[in-house]
Amino acid sequence: MKRFATLATLLWAGAASATLPQHDALTYEGRQSVVLMNGRASLPVPPSDRLAAMRKQNYCSAAGGPVARWAIIDSTLYLTHFSDCGTNMPLGAVYEGVTSPLVATWISGELRASRGAIICFTMEKGAVAATALVFTVDQGIVTDVEESDNSGACPER
Repeated sequence: MKRFATLATLLWAGAASATLPQHDALTYEGRQSVVLMNGRASLPVPPSDRLAAMRKQNYCSAAGGPVARWAIIDSTLYLTHFSDCGTNMPLGAVYEGVTSPLVATWISGELRASRGAIICFTMEKGAVAATALVFTVDQGIVTDVEESDNSGACPER
């Protein structure tokens, strides 16, 4: 019984200290949320040996870093910086000589995000916000933004 109690304590402590993975985030109209493309929580970024090395040596307890930070400004999608364990890193730390946000000309497709009050929590999606956002992007230019009620993403009570 003593072994079981010790094992249970160790398992509980490990689960309690687990950190959620990091995800890319998008700032739109002054608000930030997780952004998805094709169901993936990280958008493609230009290749970088520095970024690959940082990801290989990741010291953070949260998997997935460094992650990209994006912004939509005047209908243009920008890669603004990276973040790892809550620390912001300028683009120059990843891409030598880059000192300002990059227009994301390599991005085309639908980006999904959300905003508003959290209306429920699900096992699959975690926190579900009131409004779903779908951005249609063509070579870094946002050509359409659709907003919809997200209450259908919550299980019926």
